[in-house]
Amino acid sequence: MNLTSKINKIYIVHYIPLVERRNYLLKYFKQNNIKNFQLRSIYQRENLSEEMYKSVYKFHDVSYMKPAVVCITLEHIEIYKDIIQNDFDSWCLILEDDSLFCKHFIEKINVFMDNVSIDAEYLDINDWKFDYKSFDYSTPLDMKNLWEPRQSTRTTGSYLIKKSTCLKLMKTLIPFENPIDNDLNEQFKTHDIKVYWSVFPLIINGGYEIGVYKTSY
Repeated sequence: MNLTSKINKIYIVHYIPLVERRNYLLKYFKQNNIKNFQLRSIYQRENLSEEMYKSVYKFHDVSYMKPAVVCITLEHIEIYKDIIQNDFDSWCLILEDDSLFCKHFIEKINVFMDNVSIDAEYLDINDWKFDYKSFDYSTPLDMKNLWEPRQSTRTTGSYLIKKSTCLKLMKTLIPFENPIDNDLNEQFKTHDIKVYWSVFPLIINGGYEIGVYKTSY
């Protein structure tokens, strides 16, 4: 089964030294003939300068946020710019590099994307605290209740976003004040962005309490 055409491109926020994470994702893409992806590693914590902090970060204090968190935030923002520049006409999927795909991911994401609410602007398909090994993903889906309206992110580990949403965010996102997930929650309020969560996560954070990967910072 092929990945839905409703996803123009997949972006992966990646810290280069994390080879195990990168190999997992590349292997999954190869096995499933997914080619419309791009690893994004423009910002690496070792190369983050004080000048870069000051250009995009509201408080200008390098001690307030860890360099790794700043780099992740910057990478998400650069992806929004790339989506706008490429004029994508549908959804783009953004992943952080500790993403783990659920069982039957491609089958599930295709069904979910075929049943997105017409007003949706941001789709959260991620979770960081979920029993993904024992959850029964083969349970028949209720097509009328695949998405729940929300007002925040679960995290920014994996989500789908449109060009029109990126345009709204880029009006007020810089300078940012907090990690990207926290700042997005404020942006959603500012722009009245319509957020939906998948009724169960399709992608899991491999770090945090799941513990597949060790934390990288």
